Amino acid sequence: MFKVTCILTSYNRPVGVQEAIVSVQAQTYPNWELIIVDDNSDSLTQSILKDIVSKDQRCKLIQSGVKEEDRFKTTRYAACINMAIPYITGDLVTYLTDDDIYYPQRFEKMVELFKNNTIHVVYGRQKVVTLTNGVPTNFYIRPLVGITRSPENYVDHNSFMHRRSCLDITQGWDVNPDLWTHGDIGFFRRLVRYWDFYPLDFVTDEHRLHENGIGLLMARGEKPWKKGMDPRFALASELHNLVDRIVESPSDVIGWLDVVKVEETQITVSGWARDLFTGKPAQEVVIVNQGNNILAYAKVTQPREDIAAHFNNRRMLHSGWSVTFKRNLLPTGDHSLLAYVLKRKDRKAIRLLGEFNLVN
Repeated sequence: MFKVTCILTSYNRPVGVQEAIVSVQAQTYPNWELIIVDDNSDSLTQSILKDIVSKDQRCKLIQSGVKEEDRFKTTRYAACINMAIPYITGDLVTYLTDDDIYYPQRFEKMVELFKNNTIHVVYGRQKVVTLTNGVPTNFYIRPLVGITRSPENYVDHNSFMHRRSCLDITQGWDVNPDLWTHGDIGFFRRLVRYWDFYPLDFVTDEHRLHENGIGLLMARGEKPWKKGMDPRFALASELHNLVDRIVESPSDVIGWLDVVKVEETQITVSGWARDLFTGKPAQEVVIVNQGNNILAYAKVTQPREDIAAHFNNRRMLHSGWSVTFKRNLLPTGDHSLLAYVLKRKDRKAIRLLGEFNLVN
């Protein structure tokens, strides 16, 4: 029988972390261990965790001891996960955060697929719930994308499981602070160099977007880090004239810069963007280069059959965008092209996933 190791990362959520732990303890599959890595939480959270571990020998607690001045020097949940790796005794590894929960049959259903020795990574469907004042107000189910090596933006790190042996090759998670809001993408990129992600047609877990969560804090323009500690969100000087704040996707908008065509005199940039709250395409995208200049604007009107099929939502058919601009807009040198959804009424820009690097 396979043994499952779950690594749970914790920081200052005394209620949420208890719910997350209970969801592991409620698994119908019996052979598991839980490694909790607490990232130097407040005394209440630490006390709760110590009490839980003292009563359940399947649970182990690790304290990161991170100093506040060092907190934003690495992607914290990736760093915490790496601390747990030496203590893994399971054959299969999976992950959980302290504001999400597993559904009871998650381990049982996923383990079954690993009986096929050629499968190294499995992912399930996820229910994403928006909470307002603690009350669910909206939800959607992340669809499957089949057997894939492109899980970015489609698979959440609470929804997948892999063989322990994968970590020997990937050398753990990437703690680069540039991945602070999407550390799972860095790890996915390491995994897909070697293995496919295999789908499980079953809702395995629940991801919660609530008033104190990073995603919705950033969507409201409230930065969950101390002022001046995170330089990555500096606005382009021209973009700053249009917006007061910038957040990263996925927040209230999800999307991707996914195609760039560089020609002798012009560059064409394309992608897609979806408003998560309305379920409809976003409205306007702006292209900038590494925080200096606005290069072009694009309306989100073009047909994307692949995106409509992925979300099983015909309202998403016209979620595509594309724009061409003259290459001489870029000065000589290295450039990164980035895309943002503009919400002019809210004076907010939301960075889409994906970027393109070129030398002009």
